[in-house]
Amino acid sequence: MRIRMFRAREALDRMRLYESLRAVGRPIHLELSGTASAWYHLGYPGRAYELQQQALVLARETQSHTFEGWIRRDLSVSTGALGRPDEGLKMFGPVNPNLELQDLTLQLRQVMRLQMDAGDIAGAEAHALTIHARPLWGNSYETRLLGDAGVEALVGTGRIDEAEQIVSRTRVGDPIVQPYQDRMEGRLALAKGDLTAAREMLTKAVSAFEGPGYALEETRTRRSLAEAHLKAGDREAAETELRTVVRIADEHGAVFEGDQARYALAAIGVELSSPTGRQQAPAQAEERVVTVMFADVRGYTQMVANEAPLDLVDKVSTFHRWAKQEVERHHGVIDKYAGDAVMATFNVSGAKLDHTLQALQAALAIRDKANAAGLPVGIGIAVGAAVVGSLTAQANMSAIGEVTNLASRLQGQAAAGEVLVSEEAYKRTRDWLAQNSMRSTAEALALKGFPQPVSAHRLSDPGLAKRPSIPRPLPYLKRVETRSRSSFSLRRWSFR
Repeated sequence: MRIRMFRAREALDRMRLYESLRAVGRPIHLELSGTASAWYHLGYPGRAYELQQQALVLARETQSHTFEGWIRRDLSVSTGALGRPDEGLKMFGPVNPNLELQDLTLQLRQVMRLQMDAGDIAGAEAHALTIHARPLWGNSYETRLLGDAGVEALVGTGRIDEAEQIVSRTRVGDPIVQPYQDRMEGRLALAKGDLTAAREMLTKAVSAFEGPGYALEETRTRRSLAEAHLKAGDREAAETELRTVVRIADEHGAVFEGDQARYALAAIGVELSSPTGRQQAPAQAEERVVTVMFADVRGYTQMVANEAPLDLVDKVSTFHRWAKQEVERHHGVIDKYAGDAVMATFNVSGAKLDHTLQALQAALAIRDKANAAGLPVGIGIAVGAAVVGSLTAQANMSAIGEVTNLASRLQGQAAAGEVLVSEEAYKRTRDWLAQNSMRSTAEALALKGFPQPVSAHRLSDPGLAKRPSIPRPLPYLKRVETRSRSSFSLRRWSFR
């Protein structure tokens, strides 16, 4: 309740009172989970993540299955805030429609945040339409909190009418969650072009989140406020907001928020230094083991013939921006852009042991985002020795070696939505693939420039053929009133 009422610091203090209950058998994973929740709401996803991992192990050991599910979903949200929303989304799993309503509202809000951040716009839109289809989701607090997530998704997909209807029906409610209402109002006004109202409401929401130290909500709102300032022509105010987001995010370890603000600053011509831990190319060319990734848009020639040049430029620049975001988020460096193709190198500093897995995760995220935008891509990944660095004083970073040629050739053999990885890349990532139930097909390929057939593994996109062009709302809840043998009324929720 304290966390709900923007009093998470008090909640942390209260957690100490539970230490005396350990002696009488109170499960410690509940204490860890509660503490983690407070830290997350205060904007420290790294601390929350560590506590949630400990709690998850203890919940499994004690076979506390219900709490294990809760903790796993909280852990997935922290993973997303640490800059890996696609990984968090897979960890989250499908929403369970048979939950009690209060748990279902929490799951929907959590999964929609992850979907929006991971680029699964269609999935977030489907959940948002489900929220729109039902006026009440429990009490006014839960309805408004869920409405906030729904409005963010609907506005992002251009469904202004549905977003406006959600905002209208949540205007009367719990004053404690007024900042969420202000943010909804601000985002709706921004989408409708009322920039004065947008800036006013979003500024109010920022102040309300800033006071109690709810840093993740504050930074997320500041990014929307920066967009409103920019559309109003106030570039200086937008830059100030985004720099504030970067500062707060770096102080709290909120990687995703910091990255998003940096990308937005770069879009207006402001380049900030990379946060600690991001890979930097060596000053002089050096040999090291790296992972190289090539990604290329399929059907590009036909697009050139059929689409207006400005539309095509917009699509390709969006693809390049997504690729840069995912590569840098997974500790890689963009080597070069070539029309509709992108080349990236991972482990240019020589300090990463999991660089192949990072490259694969970046590739899958790029593929999924591009597919959702109607830009199916084929991707090749290979591991090996290369000379890495700037070959001349003014040149960009380059990776030269057989591994580069192999990654390029594999990309040429990948169909739309497919990722082809070399044998060595597969060996380094097969455990992760198995854990995530991702299957691959082994092949021997005849590649230009390679005298012998090359072993590779093909990962297809299982959702590409099934993905609907128009998202539909999920089945919504219908309340059925029944009565027990006693005089008390029970409420059963079923799907139709």
